[in-house]
Amino acid sequence: MGHKRNAFLPKSKRWRDIVFQISNYSIENNNISLIADNILENVKDRFKLIENDKGVNTTFKFLLLLSYSTRTQNPHNFLKENGIELSDNLTPLQITKSLRIWIDEKVDSKEYASFAKSAAIDAISYWYQKNEYSQSNLFEAKQNQFNVWEKASNGTGFCDLSRKYFSKFIEKYLKYFLEREASSNSSSVSERESLNKNLEKYVENISQHSFETSKITQSYTAGWYNKYVIKEFPSDKKIKEFISIAFNKLRAEFEREQKNG
Repeated sequence: MGHKRNAFLPKSKRWRDIVFQISNYSIENNNISLIADNILENVKDRFKLIENDKGVNTTFKFLLLLSYSTRTQNPHNFLKENGIELSDNLTPLQITKSLRIWIDEKVDSKEYASFAKSAAIDAISYWYQKNEYSQSNLFEAKQNQFNVWEKASNGTGFCDLSRKYFSKFIEKYLKYFLEREASSNSSSVSERESLNKNLEKYVENISQHSFETSKITQSYTAGWYNKYVIKEFPSDKKIKEFISIAFNKLRAEFEREQKNG
C-alpha cells in the first residue's frame, strides 16, 4: 500500500488569503471563501482524467525525450527518430518552435494543449536560465548544445524540470478561473478592471503558491524517472500512468487545502 498524506504542504500564503488580497475588498467578505473554493474545485475538475488528453501526454513526453536524448550516443538522431526535428544550432527558441509543431499535430482539447504547451515553454526557459545559459544568449547556440539537457537526464534533474512544468500548469489554471470568478462577481466595469489590475499586481503570489503546491509531485517524479527512464525510454502507457498519478496528487493537495482553509 502507498503512503497516504494527511497534512497538506505548507504554503507562504493560503489560497483564500491570496483571493482576498486580489479582491481588494471589492467582493463581499462572505463570498471570498466560496470563490476560492470554486476556483480550486474547477481546477480539480480540469485535472480529472487529464491523462486521457493527447496534448498533455505529448507535451510531457517532449520534455522526457529532451532529457533522455543525452543518454544516447546521438541526441539529434534520437530526437529525429521520435519525430522532433532540430537543426544543428540548438537554441531555446528552436526547441519551443519544435514543441509547438509537435504538439499541434497531436491535439484533443485545444484548451489542454494550450495550457500544457505554455507550461512546457516556461519550464524550458526556466531550465536554460537556471543552468548557466544567460539571458543574452537565449537565442544563440553553444558548442556543447545538449549539456544543459544532460543535467535533466537523472531523477534529481528531471524532477526539478517537471516541477516547474506542473507549477506553471497550476498557475495558468488558477489565473484562468480566478479571472472568470472575478468577472462574474464584479458588479461594474470599474470593479472588474480593479480586480484585473490586482490580479497582475499579485501574480507572484499565485506563482509562488503554484510552485509550493507542485512540490507534491517532486519526490514521486524522481523515483519514477530513476525506475522507468534511466535504462530505456518509457512506453506511452507508462507516461500516461505517470501523468495520471501526478495530477491526482495535485488534486488531492487541493482537496487538503480546501479542508484546511
